[in-house]
Amino acid sequence: QLIPDTTRVASLVEALKTAVAYGGLTQALDEVLECHPPEVMDALLRGLLEREGEVAVHFAARLFYLHGKADEPFDWNHRPFFLRFHTEDRAERLAVYRELCAILEIEPGRKTEEPSPVPAQTPPANTMSKPLIEAPASDSSAKRETLGYVEAYDAVNNDDYAFVAYKETDTSGAWRVRISGKGTAGAVFEPDAMKSQARAAGAQGKPYFVWGWNLTPSGGDPRCVEFRVHVENGRASRIEMFVQTRKFDQSADEAKSVSFPWPQE
Repeated sequence: QLIPDTTRVASLVEALKTAVAYGGLTQALDEVLECHPPEVMDALLRGLLEREGEVAVHFAARLFYLHGKADEPFDWNHRPFFLRFHTEDRAERLAVYRELCAILEIEPGRKTEEPSPVPAQTPPANTMSKPLIEAPASDSSAKRETLGYVEAYDAVNNDDYAFVAYKETDTSGAWRVRISGKGTAGAVFEPDAMKSQARAAGAQGKPYFVWGWNLTPSGGDPRCVEFRVHVENGRASRIEMFVQTRKFDQSADEAKSVSFPWPQE
């Protein structure tokens, strides 16, 4: 690997100090993945304490990845830990900064060396993510079985979309599929309604139809949430929970999608 050009490094360090979400920050974070000499690594570390909380979150994620502690540039397994940097409380920020340094085996306040590539390691237990929403527990009125879960982070709002799907069976034997959302509405899929809608969609040659609450993309806003009932031979075959969120610059982030088979009657 060629030694990074000094001008490129200086420009990147400056961007990490000052760039904002709509003014070069996303590009700088992407460039860090290819260009991360010690000066850049130090800029990321300083930013954990000096930059705005929403920026520090992404700096922490990049540091985890570059030090081989994460599988992705923003690893969702560690996201709860990264989000702890989203605070303007100096004491809280300093405390989580020291935790990060301990995990990365960096002495706080010391300049870093360029990290050597190492295999991702299992994160400490207190940084593992947990579902943001779960299916209600079974009770005397109904049995509930989780079928699927999906979550996605929207950087513009600094918030999450999360949905859990579950089958609910009454004591009478009647059942339905429900999707519940974190802070949003969801959907209820009754077998008779799905049979009718799937038959109509199949007759029209549609591969799926959308059911329940949804979020449709609009001009300048690529967010999309759809609960898709896929159809085969005029019958419901599977349900897909599709979630598209945004990056800092309001462009579309990688879509999240989870599917599960339509329960057998």
